[in-house]
Amino acid sequence: MNTGLVTAKLHLGENNEAEKIARDSLAMHLRLQGPEHPETGWGYYCLCNALTTNGKFSEAVSSGENAMDIWMKVYPSNHWSISLGLNAILNALEGAVNNGTLIEVIPTLQKLDPLEAMCRKVDAAMPVQAFGDRVSPSMRRFTGRMRINEIYLALSMELKAAGREQEATECLHRLAALMNSLNHP
Repeated sequence: MNTGLVTAKLHLGENNEAEKIARDSLAMHLRLQGPEHPETGWGYYCLCNALTTNGKFSEAVSSGENAMDIWMKVYPSNHWSISLGLNAILNALEGAVNNGTLIEVIPTLQKLDPLEAMCRKVDAAMPVQAFGDRVSPSMRRFTGRMRINEIYLALSMELKAAGREQEATECLHRLAALMNSLNHP
């Protein structure tokens, strides 16, 4: 796997080269190891990061979801790869928020269902309480439900701006339910 090379290229600002390497590496893993192998998951993960950096948020989320689909089948839910995969997806969604294109990545509220389910599963496997009463900013970044609330809020605003008032209101209701579950697990 070329995880280190892709990461190095991204840090050097060679984003297109990083994406090409990630695509080639993923194709190799699919060909040699198949679609269910954990290393293929790493290929999807690297591609997700490269696509996010290149502003291809919808494709990045899809790639991240593919990595998570593989890893959630082969690893226990508290495995560190699962946290990294979820974090990569949330980074792509936050990129879309910052770019004002979240509604293109999540055209319907139902598209949030699998993401919220992943967040709940990861958070349940890695409870914040295990880190004491205070949650460090770095831990908060990996806590899915704490980050997805921002995505719900941004999506609601984009839906409202697009004249989709009912969906915007439904999105806020879902956000309230999510936040309530955070306060009363």
